[in-house]
Amino acid sequence: MVAFYNLMFRIPHFHQQRLMARCHTQRGDRRSRFCSTTTVLPIRPERAKEGTAMVTTTGSLLVVDDDRHIQNAMADYLRSLGYRTETASTCEDAIERMQEFPFEVVVCDVNLPDKDGFELLEWARENAKDTAIILLTGFGTIESAVEAIRIGAFDYLTKPVIDEELNLSIERAIGQRHLVQENRQLKAQLDQKHNLSNIIGKDFKMLRMF
Repeated sequence: MVAFYNLMFRIPHFHQQRLMARCHTQRGDRRSRFCSTTTVLPIRPERAKEGTAMVTTTGSLLVVDDDRHIQNAMADYLRSLGYRTETASTCEDAIERMQEFPFEVVVCDVNLPDKDGFELLEWARENAKDTAIILLTGFGTIESAVEAIRIGAFDYLTKPVIDEELNLSIERAIGQRHLVQENRQLKAQLDQKHNLSNIIGKDFKMLRMF
């Protein structure tokens, strides 16, 4: 128990609150359009209206799930919000797509036919470091969630996934990615501005010394 709470303090407070809340949430109280069923639930009118208003793509996503109904429902919902969204059904298929295109966010089910989502997460950590991985599972525990965050997952959501919860997690992932890119650009500009050649290049006396 002591080791578990030590792990909890290593992850962001935001994730701690959500993980603890999940332990006290009844599965029956959750509402989701992403259910394993023969009928794909339609986009709510207000959501469809919001999605139509977005004329430009807000991000590039890859949805990885072997359940076609859940996969299609999530993909359709995310496209309605303006995201460029592609799909994959296995870990290998997802890796191939990630090698072809640098997705901003990958939403991946933990249980896949060939490998599990944790293996995709490990691969992404080495080969697609700028891509945020959001893991989904129907059998979530605090221990597995802590492990996912420790390895490098951006978020860990329990099925059935609430649409607003999924969208919020994706928005946060994309926002963090953009901040990282902006910081890199600013650092590169500062490095160029304070480069030694720029410091001495305009002064005649300094040029004679160097």
